[in-house]
Amino acid sequence: RVLLEADLGKPGKATVEAYGIRIDQVDKKLQGVLRLSLSLENETAGASGSLSLEAKGLTLPWARRPIEKLTAFLALSGTPEHLDLTEIVLKTPLVTVSGKGLLSGAKNLGAWRDANVWLNLSSSDFDYEPMVSMLPVNRFPDWLKKLLTSEIRRGKSRFSLARYSGPVMGFFSGEALMKNLTVVQDLKGQSFSHGRSPERVTGITGKVIYRAGDIELQNLSGIMGKSRVNRVNLIFHDVAKPFMKLTGNADLDMPAPDFLRT
Repeated sequence: RVLLEADLGKPGKATVEAYGIRIDQVDKKLQGVLRLSLSLENETAGASGSLSLEAKGLTLPWARRPIEKLTAFLALSGTPEHLDLTEIVLKTPLVTVSGKGLLSGAKNLGAWRDANVWLNLSSSDFDYEPMVSMLPVNRFPDWLKKLLTSEIRRGKSRFSLARYSGPVMGFFSGEALMKNLTVVQDLKGQSFSHGRSPERVTGITGKVIYRAGDIELQNLSGIMGKSRVNRVNLIFHDVAKPFMKLTGNADLDMPAPDFLRT
């Protein structure tokens, strides 16, 4: 069902609402029902408007369970060549993401594929394991899948920064996405084991930074047995390449037996 409204007193203002859109009609790999509301108003300096989406029962091809409800809101103003994304909000039962952005370089709205985008986002706290279950981990390298699904467990996290600056089409290219994406993840009480020992490091705090193809573990601390891991800094360089480099340093306070088990 589609509803189109126009204000005769303001010829440049229009609202479009669509209900009951089956998402599998847009992409057969997805499931769910979508509701959409779009409001636009032409002004002297360009246009302003907003887009609201609500998806129920959204099923992603790789996810173990559907997202019961997802809502998104986008407020924008400007011209196709310089479009300010003044408010971006994405909400699910697991996490809320918000921020702002900029779309530039499109000659018209139909040429968005040629545009560049800048996004600056952050998230609320979220439970680690339910969030990881929504990721396409089967498409990740084996070492990264193992790290996310078995070596790191429990606790909470928060994305204090998620920034992308690059071409719109870079979102659809793994190499371009990793090159242009910076993510800072704050860790809160997670546990870690590398699999060679039953011992786990618990109560982990610190940051994980994904930047320009590298993954940096910054100022990690935690408890292993009766010992304290005061600070660990590691950088996994060029994680998408076959031969990955690792650099780092650590400050440990533990008996020799605990150290030998690590």
